[in-house]
Amino acid sequence: MPWIHLDADAFFASCEAAVRRLPHGVPLAVASSAEGGTVIACSYPARDAGVERGQKVSDARRACPGLFVAAQRPPLYVRMHNAMLAAVERLAPVEHVPSVDEAALRVPRREDPGAFLEAVGEAVPRALGEAVQVSLGAAPSLLLAKLAAGSAKPRARVVAFGPEPFAHLPVRSLCGVSPAMEARLAFSGVRTVGDLAKVGPATARALWGSRTGRDVWLELAGWDLPADRAAPRRVSHARVLGPKESPRAVLRGLAVLVGERLRAAGVLAEALARAARE
Repeated sequence: MPWIHLDADAFFASCEAAVRRLPHGVPLAVASSAEGGTVIACSYPARDAGVERGQKVSDARRACPGLFVAAQRPPLYVRMHNAMLAAVERLAPVEHVPSVDEAALRVPRREDPGAFLEAVGEAVPRALGEAVQVSLGAAPSLLLAKLAAGSAKPRARVVAFGPEPFAHLPVRSLCGVSPAMEARLAFSGVRTVGDLAKVGPATARALWGSRTGRDVWLELAGWDLPADRAAPRRVSHARVLGPKESPRAVLRGLAVLVGERLRAAGVLAEALARAARE
C-alpha cells in the first residue's frame, strides 16, 4: 500500500489564523514576542511580502506594513496537532509522526491514492478551520512521499511512483541530507535528486560511507523498506530566542513539546540534551 506524507502548510501561522478567525490572505507572523521578538514562523502571504524566519519583528513590520504579529503559543500548536491527527485517524491509522506539523499513513486497500489524498486534505481544514491547509504526497516509500508533499507547497496533492518528477530538485530536498552531506555529495558530482537516482545503491552507500546511503537510494527508487517508526531514536524541538526572552522559560516550553511527542510515541527518553548557537 502506498504511503501518504502529510505536511501542514505554515502550521504555527495557520493555527493562529484559524483560532483568531483572521480573513483569508492576511499576512501573519508568529514571533517569540509580539513586539520586540523574532519571527519564528510566517504565513505564505507574509513570505510573499518579504517576511522571513529569524527576522526581528521590527524588520518584518517594515517589510510588510500590514503584518499581523502573534506571540507564539506552543500549547495551542500541540492541541491543534492532536486535533489534526484525530481528523486523519478517522480515515486511516497514522503510523508515523515525524514532527508537530507532519504525519504519515498508508492508503487503505482498494482506495485510489489520488482520491484518498483529497479526502485527507479536506478532513484537516474541516476539523481545524479553513486556515489550516496541508500538503500531501503519495508514493511507494515514505521518503518519496515526503519529497512529493514538499515539492509543490502549499496545498500540494502529488502522487509519485519514482524520482523522475523531482530530478531537478537539489539533493538537500531529501530528508536526512545535511549541509555537510550535501557538500560531500556535490564533491562527487551528485547535486540533484536526479544525479543521485543515477548512481545505483552500491555507489550511494560508498558516498555516504554507510548503509544509510543505500537505503536512501532504494527508498528514492520506490522501495518500501521496513523500519521501526514507532520508536524514534531522537525527538527534538528548536526555536529562535528573542532578545528579551528568558532562556529558562523557552527551554521549559520546548521540553513540554518534546514530552508531548514522547507520550504520543509511547516511549521514554534515556537522556536529555540542550544546545544553543548564534
